[in-house]
Amino acid sequence: MLAAILTVCAITVGCGGNRQADQQQSAEQQAIEARIEEMEPAFEGTYLDENNSPNLLIEPKGTAGMYRLEIGIFRLTILSDAVGMVDGDRLEFTATDAAGNPIGGDITLRGDTATVTFTHSTWPLIETGAQFQYVRQKASKSKITADTRHERRAAALHRPEHPPHSPAEAANRAVVLDR
Repeated sequence: MLAAILTVCAITVGCGGNRQADQQQSAEQQAIEARIEEMEPAFEGTYLDENNSPNLLIEPKGTAGMYRLEIGIFRLTILSDAVGMVDGDRLEFTATDAAGNPIGGDITLRGDTATVTFTHSTWPLIETGAQFQYVRQKASKSKITADTRHERRAAALHRPEHPPHSPAEAANRAVVLDR
């Protein structure tokens, strides 16, 4: 009888030890994953250009390390179909330029400043090697909507889609486009 009790105690202690080892291993794994996340730059967010306009939007695409991007360059273009993938400390992206050709580059972060560098371009208005900087927006995660995108395109081309019918309408449009 004493031998049976000792055997049950030994098994119980052994099982408890395994649970403790499993918990310790799980905690170590979580710590490693947290360190990896800290090392990887967090690209997600809305970034402002030199005019304080939200012209760089980076959001997760669903697959780990994949992102959907919208890159606006003041009075030049909007790349609205860009997709990117994290490669080390940079986010490599591809998109379609205004002429319908592929364009690509990478985004690097230094603090809250994102630098977009075009590494492949056949479009004469954006040369290979061109760089643009954006600063992460702190207050809110506003998205660039289709309406604002359309308004920004019209403003970039200096022509509204529909000319204003009155001076009041023109003044109202100017206020909307300045936002």
